[in-house]
Amino acid sequence: MNQVSNPGRMVAITVSRRYHPWPGYVLGFALGGFFDGILLHQILQRHHLLSAINGDDIRFQVAADGYFHALMYVIAVVGLWMLWTARHDPGRRSGRRLGAGILIGFGIWHIVDAVLSHWTLGLHRIRMDSGTPLFWDLLWLGLFGVVPTVLGWSLNGPRDDGRQIVCSSGPNIDSSSGSRGGSFGNLACERKRIHHGAVRPGYRAGPNFQVARIGRCPAGLDGR
Repeated sequence: MNQVSNPGRMVAITVSRRYHPWPGYVLGFALGGFFDGILLHQILQRHHLLSAINGDDIRFQVAADGYFHALMYVIAVVGLWMLWTARHDPGRRSGRRLGAGILIGFGIWHIVDAVLSHWTLGLHRIRMDSGTPLFWDLLWLGLFGVVPTVLGWSLNGPRDDGRQIVCSSGPNIDSSSGSRGGSFGNLACERKRIHHGAVRPGYRAGPNFQVARIGRCPAGLDGR
């Protein structure tokens, strides 16, 4: 339990709502791999993971696709675990930003696949039976790589959505419960938005001013 001491008249409490996007990135990356493998490898059968290597051996190709999907399952489980561990952090509970992170991860998968598998290692192309494979590679990269990445980036928004609550008249404020000796008394409080990096934990602007960072707004101080 953190105490913010106020020897003077004012205390500022910064509420951190920083969103950490890695669960969305990892889940989106896995979903991109599943989308590619299920649609192109199995339904449309345009290529397999190792079509350019021993392409006539269908058992070999199916086995390679199976190992590929197993890897995507592992990555998806890691993403779900990251999401689960963040469930109690109010700064990470943002459906819009989770969706944005998934879109970015989805697009990044197709960018990595195009650069690494198609052009660097030459494992396969989008359409192995086409006379112009680069056209299909670029079309797929644009539709499912660049577009989701740009869309997710535009939806992601600012990285920090902090709020500053300024309270006057009070010797001690409990930053975890927003109380002073069980009651907040007649404190005059207001919520102010702050920009990312403007206020940091432990920053002291003067002898009568101290900043603390907590997980959520004290009850009754959010202006609602």
